[in-house]
Amino acid sequence: SAVFEASLVDPPTSALEPSPQPYQAFVLYASVAAMRDVGGRAKPFEDVLRLVTASGAPTSAATAVSGERRKMSLGPLPHVFTLGLAWDSARPTKDALDAVLEHIDERIDLSKVLAGVDGSKPAVLCGIVCYHAQHYIAIVRDPATGSWLHFDDSNVSAVGDSWVDVRFKCTTCRYQPALILYRQLGQDERGPAP
Repeated sequence: SAVFEASLVDPPTSALEPSPQPYQAFVLYASVAAMRDVGGRAKPFEDVLRLVTASGAPTSAATAVSGERRKMSLGPLPHVFTLGLAWDSARPTKDALDAVLEHIDERIDLSKVLAGVDGSKPAVLCGIVCYHAQHYIAIVRDPATGSWLHFDDSNVSAVGDSWVDVRFKCTTCRYQPALILYRQLGQDERGPAP
């Protein structure tokens, strides 16, 4: 199965800069500050992502110079889509963590997030990688049981059966989500209700 891959071209940040060159990205990044600015919980998560990710979002320095937007072309749509969160603080408040975690949906349609994807492409949340105390932990949904498991160095423990359990664990432990992983659903699979 393919991994997420996009070819990006950022607009120049000054008139003296040489012509921009494309580069490969395997994670689509979204700014947490931009997500907060775009619209709170009223907008669906996939709509917020489309507005703040590289799929047409202007970069502030570039927009000031040229008005151009970042250009993105996708490789094959991956089985697992990786979203990176770019935080404006290494130690966000508990309220800021909770606001981001509350906004993350368990199910998204990748065609609503990524420009140029035709037809509905449902995907379900299958894991998150979080930063805490100068190291990373992972919380992953067990595909066999549907329960969530916490991986921290050499320890594996159960978190619970719902996304609410995961959110509670992240908020109380001050885990800062860095990567969010969504797995595309097969044609005869059903994920959590949207």
